[in-house]
Amino acid sequence: MTTVAQLIEYLQTLPLDAEVEVMSECRGSYETYTKFEPLQIPEYGCSDNLEVHDFRDNQFVKEGDPRFGRVYVDFGGR
Repeated sequence: MTTVAQLIEYLQTLPLDAEVEVMSECRGSYETYTKFEPLQIPEYGCSDNLEVHDFRDNQFVKEGDPRFGRVYVDFGGR
């Protein structure tokens, strides 16, 4: 699994004006396809294609659960 620190280190090797896009799934009545769209950085919480899941203080995720004490950042959308 890639950490935020590793992602930042990698991103620092790219041109600062590079554009960031994420894959988005599109579903129709008889088809499913993907497309790339600009990453939306939220001011707080989530956007349509970036979600942060913080399980560090979640009362419903107990010790022993694989998510216990972890934070996940998910890119992509529908």
